[in-house]
Amino acid sequence: MKAQKKVLLLVIIWILVVISCFFSYNLKEKSKKINEIKIEKKSNLEDKKNIKEKKYTVYLPDEKLVTMNKVTKELPYYSDRRKEINCVFEEVKKGLLERKILSNSEMEIKNIFFDKDTVYLNMSKEIEELGENDKKSIFGIYSIVNTLTELRNIKKIKFLVDGEEKKGIFFQSYTKNTKI
Repeated sequence: MKAQKKVLLLVIIWILVVISCFFSYNLKEKSKKINEIKIEKKSNLEDKKNIKEKKYTVYLPDEKLVTMNKVTKELPYYSDRRKEINCVFEEVKKGLLERKILSNSEMEIKNIFFDKDTVYLNMSKEIEELGENDKKSIFGIYSIVNTLTELRNIKKIKFLVDGEEKKGIFFQSYTKNTKI
């Protein structure tokens, strides 16, 4: 009788262990899905005709890469922070392409994460074009950083490349640099 109770107790413990492992695995999988939020592509953004316009400050370097100029742009306003960031980023990218700071127009934000006043930008690999520690790259990075830190509740920008932290210029978090 004692042996049967011990076996029964071991079977119950074993079942509880299996059930807890199953639930733990499911929670991990569900939390991955919760933390992963996709940005709609430009073509899927709301129709601009129905969107209110707002004035945004966009920082772009002068042609000689001596100073950063503030340019006021009238852009669509999105109450969704991700759409707003993506819209303003596209305007910065356009200015950097015009000034030949960027040569690849394929650079895009794949995803955006928020942690208090820090925004994590998961960028496509094309941002590595700004990965050199030269004047052109620094002006390119700070054009993005200074512009996005003008938006509500954003103090720091952290770049990820294809979901990973990279070494070099992308390793640190950036704050607005008004001395550039």
